[in-house]
Amino acid sequence: YYRTGGDKPVVVLNHGAGDDGLCFTRVAKQLEADYDLVLPDARGHGRSSSGRGDYSTKAHIEDLEGLIRSLGLGRVVVGGHSMGAAAAMGLAATHPELVRGVFLEDPPIILPGEKFNLPPEQGGRSIQGEEIGKMMARFMRMIKLLPAFIGERWARRASPTYPDDEIKPWVASKKRVSFDFLNSLASSPMLAADPLAMVRKITVPVVLVI
Repeated sequence: YYRTGGDKPVVVLNHGAGDDGLCFTRVAKQLEADYDLVLPDARGHGRSSSGRGDYSTKAHIEDLEGLIRSLGLGRVVVGGHSMGAAAAMGLAATHPELVRGVFLEDPPIILPGEKFNLPPEQGGRSIQGEEIGKMMARFMRMIKLLPAFIGERWARRASPTYPDDEIKPWVASKKRVSFDFLNSLASSPMLAADPLAMVRKITVPVVLVI
């Protein structure tokens, strides 16, 4: 994990699938004057060890709980993007004693039968939730295997307004993500069994960003 430090309110930022803690570099620059930011690398990502095939939300929640307890952070604001949002949401639902607020950026709440629209640079077509994991795995594997400068060139073309401290950490994270995670992602349906049941258990303030 990475940490900005200081005697300030603690915020734990959890990255999305295929990313890692340093993908929050630009956000950390904006917030570190006012907050002590903790940026974990999830299992199979960044510098963390492999999850050996277990990349379930339950495992991510347990990892997040262990991190907060082992660092003695007390009650924190916790949040994240996509996969990281799912872990933050689950922690808030199951361990309210550790969380005083939660923010969720694009949490993977995909209801059965709901379609997902790809962004224009990926064709813009609608796909079923069951296909998302396979498509993400293929895409991330491609970026992982390409030379970094080609990955950066593609990312800038897809997101021309993104600055270097967004683009470079994002491409670098794909180089570090484990093949074990990518193989697991390809077989994952990316569907929560009953996401609203978890949401109903959350008793702290929530900010939802979609």
